[in-house]
Amino acid sequence: MHDHELEIANSTAAGREALALRLRILQSLTPEQKLMKSFELTELTRQTMRAGIRRDHPDATQPELDWLCADRLLQFQKLCPEIRQEVLRRRQAMRPQSAIATE
Repeated sequence: MHDHELEIANSTAAGREALALRLRILQSLTPEQKLMKSFELTELTRQTMRAGIRRDHPDATQPELDWLCADRLLQFQKLCPEIRQEVLRRRQAMRPQSAIATE
């Protein structure tokens, strides 16, 4: 949860109660449950990202969507510039001429 979200939640009694409940729930989880929850949240985040990319590029083929998603993840991870450039170079070599521009 980001600082501004905590600030908003703490601004009301209901928000403070919800935060306390959230904390109790998280503290009650076993390490395995916490790990599974992190996997679930990661998958939800990827699905949300993919849906946004699909919305922004409605005519993209499945392989193009896969490349766009991979590129977004590489940008997000702030991957070593040399590695990202190599991935982008390989992507360009594999892309059909009809592929959409991402840069």
